[in-house]
Amino acid sequence: MKFIIPLLAMIVIALVSCKNNSTKEKLVKEWKLIDIGGKTGSLYQDSARQEMIGNRFMEFREEGEMIATGGISDMQRGDYTISDDGKTIFTSRNGRASDTFLINKLTQDTLIVAIKRAGLELTWVPR
Repeated sequence: MKFIIPLLAMIVIALVSCKNNSTKEKLVKEWKLIDIGGKTGSLYQDSARQEMIGNRFMEFREEGEMIATGGISDMQRGDYTISDDGKTIFTSRNGRASDTFLINKLTQDTLIVAIKRAGLELTWVPR
């Protein structure tokens, strides 16, 4: 009996780790922004949205680095981590928390994330 509890704990940790790794395996690549849904006039004005669609790229690297290029801003570098449940991406720039993306859908060919604070949903495809 005293071995069952540690064994169950190890199984739970393994399952959570697998979910995180599965998310990372699908996420690590360069993505192209194809749609910005949500509230108009929120984080981006409509003209900025149109400039970003098709011109904004986000690369997630294996070692936890991310690079965003194109659209309305210069290249931005930062780091990212994935929540234990594999449903949230946390980003930081210069050691400070930046954005939190809630993963609505992640497959090999689609990434849809929500930025709750801005009321936006971003759709990405591999570049």
